[in-house]
Amino acid sequence: MKFLIVRTLMLLTLIVGSLVGVAAAQTNQIAKFNIPFAFVVGNQTLSAGEYSVALTDTHVLVLRDERGRFALVNTSRFDLDVPSGKPSVQFEVVDGKHILTRVEDGNDSGGRVVPRARPRVATVK
Repeated sequence: MKFLIVRTLMLLTLIVGSLVGVAAAQTNQIAKFNIPFAFVVGNQTLSAGEYSVALTDTHVLVLRDERGRFALVNTSRFDLDVPSGKPSVQFEVVDGKHILTRVEDGNDSGGRVVPRARPRVATVK
C-alpha cells in the first residue's frame, strides 16, 4: 500500500514538473509595467509594484512581480483596426477597485481581454 502511494506521488510530481516546464518554454513576454495601485486580476488582488506581463501560447496571461510571485489568468483575443505600437495594460474602476481588463502587446493588431471574476454568492440558511 505504501509503495503504491509513493509511486503515485512520484508520477504526479513528474507530470506537474513537465507541464510547468512546457508552459514556461512557451511564454512570450510583453513588457514590464509599474502599476501604482493595488488591482484585481481574475480572483486575485495584487499589490502596487512593478510587474512583468507575458502570454503563453494557450492564452494564459502571466503577471510576475519583482519578488517572483505570480498570477495566472485565462484570456481571450481581441482585434484592433490599428496597432497601438507599444504595450499597454488597461483597467476599469469598479466600486473603488482597479480591475485589469485588457492587455495590448503593441506588436500586432490585437491583445487580450481579461474576463472578470464571477461574484461570489453567499447562501444563508
